[in-house]
Amino acid sequence: MSDITESSRLHVLQAIEDGWSGFCKAPLPFVLFTLLSGALGLIFQAMSHAAAIRSSAGSGFDPGTVLLMIVSVIGSTVISLWAVTGLIRGAWKALSGHKPSFGDLTHWDGQAAGRLFINQLVLAVVLAIILFIAIAIDHVATPVVPMARTFFGALALACIPSARRMVERQSGTIIFTGATASIRGGSGFSAFSGAKGALRMLAQSMARELGPKNIHVAHVIIDGGIDTAFIRGIHPDFEAAKAADAVLSPDAIALQYVALHKQHRSAWTHEMDLRPWTENF
Repeated sequence: MSDITESSRLHVLQAIEDGWSGFCKAPLPFVLFTLLSGALGLIFQAMSHAAAIRSSAGSGFDPGTVLLMIVSVIGSTVISLWAVTGLIRGAWKALSGHKPSFGDLTHWDGQAAGRLFINQLVLAVVLAIILFIAIAIDHVATPVVPMARTFFGALALACIPSARRMVERQSGTIIFTGATASIRGGSGFSAFSGAKGALRMLAQSMARELGPKNIHVAHVIIDGGIDTAFIRGIHPDFEAAKAADAVLSPDAIALQYVALHKQHRSAWTHEMDLRPWTENF
């Protein structure tokens, strides 16, 4: 089994040697046939070029130009098929141990040419389909790319429905509430810090995208406990801390949020830091 597999492999160097050996058996027929087919091909290419010149010169697609184009296309196709099948036939005879003649190469084999033509036609259709798909993707992607030009821009208009309405009326305020973890990670807070850091980047991107549309986007860093039921339940001495203004008042936070909303657009604040006077930075 291994011998069969080894013998079926194509060895490039051996193929080159076999090809050269076959050519050396009848070099003159191969050279003459190649020159003949090339010369005939040039004739039909010249006809195609002449048809293109006639068309661009103002004659348009008159009957003479159309006939010239048809003859050049058919002639080029026939010469190409004739040349390929002739060279393959000559190479096959040479590799089989025979000496091909010029007549062997020039002999027209309609069945072989037909099979080769069908293969070329199938390849052309496949390439056309690939080109059509590429053009279709380009047309679909063109309007989509600007809509999602940035990840945060897509979130700003898709994940926050209110932003859509603000864009329509060309005014509004969006305030994100962050924490110290937004700018500085802490031990044991990797998930929280990562989320808050991403929120801060989102706010920055939205501010740059929505600011020119007269929408104020701000990010407020709140560092410290807020006077809520949750903090009351976990703070060891909540009442004393509240009396000393060591926890943030919700009303005081709300006043700052309202102030952000009322800011004149010539002096917008993007990032604000709110913390009790006792909180360490």
